[in-house]
Amino acid sequence: MVAVCDDARQAARVEALRARLPALRAVVLMDELPAPLLPRDPALESALLARAAAVTPAADASIVYTSGTTGLPKGCRLTHGNLGAIQDATLPLIKGGPGTRRTSTCRSPTCWPS
Repeated sequence: MVAVCDDARQAARVEALRARLPALRAVVLMDELPAPLLPRDPALESALLARAAAVTPAADASIVYTSGTTGLPKGCRLTHGNLGAIQDATLPLIKGGPGTRRTSTCRSPTCWPS
């Protein structure tokens, strides 16, 4: 596990808990991300690719939480299909065309049309 922190204050808070986080392998700051973040592990990459291939559009991709300012805090489930629909709706608004390189954090095959 890697903790990616916005700033040094947040990183210090995570570091203070490191003894209670045995799976934590690294704490990095957003503006100081090393490349690569972790050593390459072919077995891990293969397992992750297999997991990504098994993802369906109905599978949960993210949960967005509200702060609860108007009531109790709530979570809204976003599926891979939701993210794909957002991409389909916004791609025409982005300059470029077929073959244009874009950056995305979504690595699921359901996020990228074939």
